[in-house]
Amino acid sequence: MNYKKCTGCYLNSHRINQTCTIEVSAVISALFLGRINPNYQLNLNANYLDLICSTAVKHPTFTPSLPTISITNSAAFEIFNSSEATDKLISISHYNLSYHQLSFYTDGSVIDIGTNQCTMGIGWIQIDNNNQIINSYSAKIQSWPSSYKAELLSILSAISTAPCNSVIDIFTDSQSVISKFNNLQLNSTHPNKLFKFNSWPIWHTLLNIIKSFKLHITLHKVQAHSDNHLNEQADSLAKQHPLSPLLSFNHTNIYNLYFSLQWKQHYVELPTRYFIKQICKAYILAIWASQKQNSK
Repeated sequence: MNYKKCTGCYLNSHRINQTCTIEVSAVISALFLGRINPNYQLNLNANYLDLICSTAVKHPTFTPSLPTISITNSAAFEIFNSSEATDKLISISHYNLSYHQLSFYTDGSVIDIGTNQCTMGIGWIQIDNNNQIINSYSAKIQSWPSSYKAELLSILSAISTAPCNSVIDIFTDSQSVISKFNNLQLNSTHPNKLFKFNSWPIWHTLLNIIKSFKLHITLHKVQAHSDNHLNEQADSLAKQHPLSPLLSFNHTNIYNLYFSLQWKQHYVELPTRYFIKQICKAYILAIWASQKQNSK
């Protein structure tokens, strides 16, 4: 801009003779870097629009709306991906805020394992001191199907509804899950063995939730198909999983403190070394079978 021709500008404050000066509040001013060349022209060392933008950012003409921050005491919000099934867990966790002692009957179900039609689900009920059902839950789960995983995820989903400092009794017919839980609770796991057992991301999440929420959990063995009507109720809920919403475990949740292992966009839950060996064996076998002399 030619400053000599700007003296008649209506914005000119006339503070300096023969110079166009504009009064700007120090609060909203931005740094204009520039120099005057011998032809009395001002060369700005920045794009004019950038300068306007910097001023607008420093002194906006409107007040942005306040952000909405969701705060929840439910562990389900962190360990499961957002879904209808997760919302149900969060709703139950709000109900349980008034309870200090909780009791659950949990069960898992796997149908047509080893086939393309395989489905897997979980189910549990929550009872009060009079053995009356106060909450029930059923959901479908997926990936790496096994009854062991179904039983474990059923327990994890139930525990995720408990408030801090709760005393929890879990009744399950899975002796393998009970034995592993007691072993992990009583014996400190060596760092080299943290990933050497099945469903280790789920186990790490479960154990860290117990520590973080200061939960006191006891697992009780229930004989399967022993005419225990409460256990039969949990079993019935688990078996109706094909009609239930999907509950998806978040392997990168904040309670799984170590790392996650992926293979072809699937999170691995098997023992790490065993899984890698199986992949290598399958790869070598595929190469061997692809050779012409071995085609028959």
